[in-house]
Amino acid sequence: RSCVGCVWLGGYKNSEKSRSVIGKVSTHCVQEVADNREYLKSILETLLFCARQGIAIRGHRENEESINKGNYQELLNLRSKDNDIIKRYYIEKEKSFRYVSGEYSNQFLEYMAKVVIKSNVDDVLTAGIFGVIIDETQDLSKHEQVAIILRYVNNDFEPIEAFLGFYKTDSTDGLTLYLLIKNTVLFNGLKLENLRGQCYDGAASMRGSYKGVQSRIKEENSLALYVYCNAHILNLCLIDLAKQVSYVRNVFGTLKTLHNFINGSSKRQAIFDKIRLKLNLKICDGQTNLKSLSDTR
Repeated sequence: RSCVGCVWLGGYKNSEKSRSVIGKVSTHCVQEVADNREYLKSILETLLFCARQGIAIRGHRENEESINKGNYQELLNLRSKDNDIIKRYYIEKEKSFRYVSGEYSNQFLEYMAKVVIKSNVDDVLTAGIFGVIIDETQDLSKHEQVAIILRYVNNDFEPIEAFLGFYKTDSTDGLTLYLLIKNTVLFNGLKLENLRGQCYDGAASMRGSYKGVQSRIKEENSLALYVYCNAHILNLCLIDLAKQVSYVRNVFGTLKTLHNFINGSSKRQAIFDKIRLKLNLKICDGQTNLKSLSDTR
């Protein structure tokens, strides 16, 4: 009986120190929640790194047999060597969830983008007034993408340009682009009456005096001054000027012909490389291939 009493007394004292079973379960639950959050934070940091560096995220194949699952998952494999949470949850699969599928990645990236956009918009709201810079171009899938940039001045009177996003459009006429810009500005909590500057290229749909974007916006806000993009004007002037000077025109024409001639054959490219190495010539600080001429660059 005395031995049983000692065991009971010892168990009672231990229970006082470690508290009840419910307390232990609660502590375990708290720790589990903390670990889950730490894992989620780790994979978000990894995904954010890939996004900031502008590198591809998904791999061609991401099954267990793949030797290269893409930058995102391969970076998680690397981080697992010194990150216990990633090792337990991602490598050893301690939990059934890993949150690394394409669907989750897209959701996380969308949340991150919203945070960045909100931060930019908050800065614009603090500045009070702002301008917009708009341009459009086709992407690789032949869809028209409109880039919208907000320009404002911070408290130190420094001009800041904040990228708002790419927006797909099915048409590039003045009315469609005007509605796209207006709806985007309003959707982000900004007011069109606080717009003070518009900067576009010389396309009729943008600078048109009657049906262009700038004229439609001026109908609602006469203070939104339109400025023809100075960089675009300078580019067009230099192109036209170069074509008027015979020496310059001939040089560019010869360089273009030379590029087409060399790049049209691997044998001619090999001969060019041998001559370049023999003469110890450098192209564009180490660039080994000739680049074609471009009017816009």
